[in-house]
Amino acid sequence: MAKYRDRFITGGVEHGLSKKLAIDVFELIERFAGYGFNKAHSAAYAVIAAQTAYLKANHHVEFMAALLSSEIGNTDKIVSNVAECRRARIPVLPPDANRSRLEFSVEPQADGSAAVRFGLGAVKNAGESAVRAIVAARDNRADAAFASLEAMCEAIDWSIISRRVLESLAKCGALDCFGPRSRVLAALPAAIAAGQRNQKAIAKGQIGLFDLGDLPAPIPGGTGLPPAPELPQRDLLTWEKELLGLYMSAHPLSDVLATQPRSSGSGRLLDIEGILQRTAGDKVRLIAMVVNARRIGTKKGRTMAIVELEDLTGSIELVAFPDTFERTNELWASDAILLIEAKLDRRGESFQLICETATAELPIEGVQAPPRRTIRLRLPVSKDVWADIQVMHRLDAVFQRHEGEDRLILQLPGRDSRLLQLRCGGRHLNWSQLLEAELTEILGPGQVELYQPELEAVAS
Repeated sequence: MAKYRDRFITGGVEHGLSKKLAIDVFELIERFAGYGFNKAHSAAYAVIAAQTAYLKANHHVEFMAALLSSEIGNTDKIVSNVAECRRARIPVLPPDANRSRLEFSVEPQADGSAAVRFGLGAVKNAGESAVRAIVAARDNRADAAFASLEAMCEAIDWSIISRRVLESLAKCGALDCFGPRSRVLAALPAAIAAGQRNQKAIAKGQIGLFDLGDLPAPIPGGTGLPPAPELPQRDLLTWEKELLGLYMSAHPLSDVLATQPRSSGSGRLLDIEGILQRTAGDKVRLIAMVVNARRIGTKKGRTMAIVELEDLTGSIELVAFPDTFERTNELWASDAILLIEAKLDRRGESFQLICETATAELPIEGVQAPPRRTIRLRLPVSKDVWADIQVMHRLDAVFQRHEGEDRLILQLPGRDSRLLQLRCGGRHLNWSQLLEAELTEILGPGQVELYQPELEAVAS
């Protein structure tokens, strides 16, 4: 735009406009070119935003099931949205051959609440046509459920479903409704063979009394599952991560994170999803697990590492340059759980972390963060939209310089002189005299307020 400024102003003057008016018109166009939409476009998106906000607020479980279904082919999105469900205390139930459908669904619970049931269509190697065939075969049964693994293998259409589909369903836990996973996997080859053989015989009209001798003998006890040693928890979790994109039955980090304070004297802990919402250059702290570490030699003969990290919300790449790697070399082992401080960097279209420090010594269990304070800001609303936007940009720059654990609430004038309060879930500040001074300079006296719970308790 800058290179057209002089041409536009000159052309405007030549067509009878004053120079001041030509400059004003160009500046309007220049602002709009930064990030602007026509009103029809903005209005349409505003309607969609209002509708989805209403559904999320009033039908949260149904909304999240639909959101997960809309991203059923995107593992990263599924991991992120399942993490959002867990933060909102919405149970996400594992895939189940007798309960799951193709997509994510809402399932009533015994206590009257609702949960999201994992969709079979999100299981890797399953495939939509195979899942539809399984669900159709199940729904056609009198009780809409398979009584056993053998019953399932006899009912499903083996012209559509492959052995690999059932193996993947068994490994990820979708066949746990028939018994322990180790025993289901042990019984699977014989059950599949019997089901396929039975279907072929029926199709040819050849099944009869003499064919019954070829069917596998029932397992004593009536379970239909042979005895098998229990599988290591690590194997179960590995299969779940591989086939579902996340851990369903447990996560190596779950117990660790449950005991960790979310903030300390060194700053606030973030999860990976929260980190991906930040700006390149931000300093971040997180507790994460090492998935793998690849060591690379530099031209100077030193060693650095490219590390894949994950937590309950997602994964991210971390780079440990030689100086940092030499201090932390022994830490980068698979499955190690580390406390990391890093700088967020952007590489192409994705983010990565540049490691500054790492330690296996996590914050002391049971340490409680001090009572969280709340900062309230009264925002002005003027007739100049662009001026209001500039105020928000200035405020956001201040927020980034004063990150901490204090809650932030923005107050806006509403109808009938009432204040609308917006809680900023993605921004937490560290109250100080400097922060108060910077905010007051932007908003004016009396527009910045600190609420301290401990002082309120003493006063009462």
